[in-house]
Amino acid sequence: MVDWGGNQADRDSLAAADFAAREIDWTAHAIRRGFEFDRILPARAIAPCMVVMPDAEVYDAYGNIYPCYEFPYTPKYDAPKYKIGHIRTIDQARNDKAVTREWYADIQTGLSPCPRCPLFPVCGGGCAKLWYNGETGCPSFKLNLPERLVLDYWMRKRKRRQAAEPAPAAV
Repeated sequence: MVDWGGNQADRDSLAAADFAAREIDWTAHAIRRGFEFDRILPARAIAPCMVVMPDAEVYDAYGNIYPCYEFPYTPKYDAPKYKIGHIRTIDQARNDKAVTREWYADIQTGLSPCPRCPLFPVCGGGCAKLWYNGETGCPSFKLNLPERLVLDYWMRKRKRRQAAEPAPAAV
């Protein structure tokens, strides 16, 4: 659970390190129960989310246009700097400088420590909204990558072993 702008939905949530540890336990349990995962190790992210893509937009019921799906209906993000525009006036006035659209430029100026992180090419900086709120936008795999490597190895080994086993005889 995350706080979407002052609603304190995260007050009973796990701390990031606790979640990362439990995530490994939950994934291992799922694998033991027969669930298969296409990917346990993170793939390279071209963009962390829609917020940095100039053609990605979210519309609310009032015609406001936002760069992030967490902004509509959240009073904290009602200010004009968070909006791209409105459907009635978008052709005349478009805010291409909505606060999160400058994410990559802000990373270069030191808003986040992302450029120095070896996982930056994988996550793309994580959640820009969190960084702008003074929080860490890092994904959980930053805290449990060694354990994910072990799980990935274990899962692949199980798949190879299952593929090598002969099929049960028909009755």
